[in-house]
Amino acid sequence: MIDNTTNHAKPYWEYIINPETHELPLPPSPRYERATKLACIFILHEGVTTFPIDPFSFFKKYNIKLCKYSRIAQKRHLRDVSEIIQETGSKDGLTVYRNGRIAVSYNDWESNQGRVFFTLFHEIGHIVLGHPFDFACTQLSRGGDDEVEILEKEADCFSRNVLAPVVLVESLRNRRAINSLDMFHMTDTAWNTRLDLLARDKRNTHPTLALMMRKRLNEFMYGSTCMRCGAGFVRNKESQYCPICGSRRIKWRLGNMKYNDGYEVDDQGRARQCPQCENEENLDDGEYCMICGQILINRCSGYECGRIAQGNARYCTQCGAKTTFYETGRLDDWATAKKKLEAPTLATSDDDLPF
Repeated sequence: MIDNTTNHAKPYWEYIINPETHELPLPPSPRYERATKLACIFILHEGVTTFPIDPFSFFKKYNIKLCKYSRIAQKRHLRDVSEIIQETGSKDGLTVYRNGRIAVSYNDWESNQGRVFFTLFHEIGHIVLGHPFDFACTQLSRGGDDEVEILEKEADCFSRNVLAPVVLVESLRNRRAINSLDMFHMTDTAWNTRLDLLARDKRNTHPTLALMMRKRLNEFMYGSTCMRCGAGFVRNKESQYCPICGSRRIKWRLGNMKYNDGYEVDDQGRARQCPQCENEENLDDGEYCMICGQILINRCSGYECGRIAQGNARYCTQCGAKTTFYETGRLDDWATAKKKLEAPTLATSDDDLPF
């Protein structure tokens, strides 16, 4: 069982709403394992399934005041945000906790969106990690007071593990070459730091949490689109071919085109209803229909492969060979199936009925 709590003995989504202040001594060193764990719990609890993540929804959800430096400067009749930066000691942002209320301010004049997002999740990290409550810190400024540098490092750890979780980064190919700003809203500097610390953060990720994260993000990590037939499908690490048309021209990100002309299969890949005679009564371990003899399992026809395929697959995603359902004519070729799927559906009314 994963412990969701902090020093308050309750999960962050409860103590944010009803904070309890403690005056604990600062930890002797950054608690990276704890920060990594709570970053995973944050993603799971907040229902994150796609990236980049929007930090602004968090402040709205928990009714946390979010202030722009420019707005503060305007209300105080200052020339620009430079005076706010000088006063707060941070050119990025800060978290303030007074009279039982939390407020976060950030520099909206920063032109690099990746830096802004990292700052916002850094400040969210302070809140989720309980820093303002546990250590009676009335103000935490990013890049500010050296006395709380340990807490700043924990918040940095939280931020990078929310913006780019270990399990997601591990699934990427050519990690150094991706557009980190587009995919994760991270600057090149933050992205390179994320890659440099990937092994350490992986060691600090609880195996159960890692498994839960993979299940949550599986569709995002392995969702793909075929450039030929447009099929959207979730691949695995060994997939090389599109299951619908057999093309190798596959791009990352799950497409919307679904070829739903296949057959529903069980956990063993066996059709629940015979594709030929529609019989539904078959032996649990039988591969052929007990009425007509039609093969019930859609698998790769390759002699050295034989992998089980999904109910709508025409081709094996590993070796590219045709599947048994496609070879026996139980599935149309992809072009015919696509025309049927894209054909307009005529609307009918009761007046059109012949009875």
